[in-house]
Amino acid sequence: MKSQPSKAKGKENATRLQIWIRETPTEKVPVNQFGKAARQKICAELGIARSTVSSNATIRILFDELDMAISGIKSADNEILSSGSRAAQKNVVIALLASNSKFVSERASLKARMERLSYLEDTGGLLHVLLGPEN
Repeated sequence: MKSQPSKAKGKENATRLQIWIRETPTEKVPVNQFGKAARQKICAELGIARSTVSSNATIRILFDELDMAISGIKSADNEILSSGSRAAQKNVVIALLASNSKFVSERASLKARMERLSYLEDTGGLLHVLLGPEN
């Protein structure tokens, strides 16, 4: 079992990290080559021993949540609570469907024009248009 001073130190480290996460914008969090929070750099900045991350469950959870915030993935609890994000996603889907519909319509129009031009080219009608009426 941990001694009381050791437990107090663990809580103090977790609190320090929690405050740092709350006060640091996600864009300013140093990341490692895998796109996750650079634990060693952050721990050094806060005066927390790097080995504490693996031994302190609270700190480990805080870093995992920080990694999720960095990657833009919300935890399941946050996803359930944020009904506004569903509406935003729905708006994006509606806009994409409208844009897709426009492109499908444009494509059909261009395909019809290409077929007309291909017909004129095959029958020689296009040659007459290109060379002028005197030929």
